[in-house]
Amino acid sequence: MPKIKMTIPEMRKLKPTPGKQVDYFDTVLPGLVCRVSYGGSRTWLAVHYDDQKVTRWFRLGRYEEKGADEIPLPETGQEWPRDLSLEGARKAARLFYQHKDTYLRGAKSDKARVSAQWTFDAVAEQYLLRRAAKLRSKKEMERILRKYVIPVWKGRKVVSIMRGDGKELHEKIVEENGARQADAAIAIVRAVLKWVEEFENYYTCPVKAQRTEHSSRDEDGRERVLDPNEIRMIWAAAGDMGTFGALVKILLLTAQRREKVTRMRWTELDGDLWHIPKEPREKANAGTLRLPSQAIEIIAQQPRIAGNTFVFAGRLDGKPINGFSKAKKDFDDLLPDDFAHWTLHDLRRTARSMMTDLGISERIAEQVLGHKIKGVERVYNRSLYIQQKGDALSALANYISQLIDPAPNVVTLGIRRKDAPAP
Repeated sequence: MPKIKMTIPEMRKLKPTPGKQVDYFDTVLPGLVCRVSYGGSRTWLAVHYDDQKVTRWFRLGRYEEKGADEIPLPETGQEWPRDLSLEGARKAARLFYQHKDTYLRGAKSDKARVSAQWTFDAVAEQYLLRRAAKLRSKKEMERILRKYVIPVWKGRKVVSIMRGDGKELHEKIVEENGARQADAAIAIVRAVLKWVEEFENYYTCPVKAQRTEHSSRDEDGRERVLDPNEIRMIWAAAGDMGTFGALVKILLLTAQRREKVTRMRWTELDGDLWHIPKEPREKANAGTLRLPSQAIEIIAQQPRIAGNTFVFAGRLDGKPINGFSKAKKDFDDLLPDDFAHWTLHDLRRTARSMMTDLGISERIAEQVLGHKIKGVERVYNRSLYIQQKGDALSALANYISQLIDPAPNVVTLGIRRKDAPAP
């Protein structure tokens, strides 16, 4: 708990610390604290002790260099400013200590009001509508909340949610859906409840972040590359899985992200060219791809449904294929029991690795994946690499075809990775 003499220059120097929040105590006005979260937000707090000598925090507002300087007395009933300058925060802290009982009674009544009116599902809906509306991750956040959290906490009062409830929810999702989904769900729950902190003076998010070892960025799951035998088994199973199976094949043949292939529209296809639209705030994508004949054949076999513009149409009117968890489970049931855990994203990683093994240049392979060119070259190099990307995908598709259905009397030329044991 560092102590600093808070000045405007000193406040500008306060930077987030990765992985934890830091409380800075003002030496000019003891009891005034600026809490800097690991995300970079800065919040004014007044520290006090209850009758049991337990440390409590009263939220004064957010720090804004040009925020409010004047604070109304508690008796006036005027609305408390949400953003406070340094001077405003000091005045707010002095008022809090002078009228602490009044403010705490008001805070407790606020807590009672939240308890009576705010349920988690209602707060989550407002969060998606007001805070997450412009985030690229909104759809995924909404999916996770509606699938894993709201069914469990529907009607649950926000102030009744305790730290143990978050842990219990995490364990439930781990058991039923895996560690990665559980960690993501708790992260979104925390985002929703931290949002409540912004307009409720006496509320603090009790749910702690969860990070299982399975969600580590260095885990083996992020290094999974399917071997030739696994590719054969997945390809064979895909043939019995209808639209989802066709999606799996295209993911491997094009090395694109699931979201891009899922939302492929008939209008984006022009002969053997697939023009991938760029989404708002998207850094980069593969642009225009010349699809190999194997991919075009699979796409041509997909039924065109009236009123649905998507190649991989879902059951709902006008929507793309969805319900990936159930479809993936049904898919895995077609594979041998000892088949190692795999994800759809492993197909993209596998395709990228095979392109390197096939001698395709790193630049072209990265362009196929849609990764952004770095540095000043991005300013001057405006090539679309359409022919080069097409040649890369053609070589990839031919190799996959050779794995799946070797020509008679021809020895299959398998790619042996550096770390593979000698035959």
